[in-house]
Amino acid sequence: MDSCVHIAALRLARQFFPVGAPSSCEADPDSDDEWVAITVMSIGSIEETLDCEDRYTEAFLAEVPWPCREKLRLAYRFASNEAA
Repeated sequence: MDSCVHIAALRLARQFFPVGAPSSCEADPDSDDEWVAITVMSIGSIEETLDCEDRYTEAFLAEVPWPCREKLRLAYRFASNEAA
């Protein structure tokens, strides 16, 4: 995957989610598929997090070309769940 696309996706995640966005390269053990997983930590409510996801997705679709989109995955966790 083009590292510029990976960097763009990380930049967008950091732009739209208030807490950092670590990433990792993951592979499907049952096939040769690989993708970059970006996990963001949300400190907002569910509604705020979904709003962030909507804005991220809109910018992501506008900036990242189709062939690369299928190789990127966004996931989020809620910071309040980390303490439990």
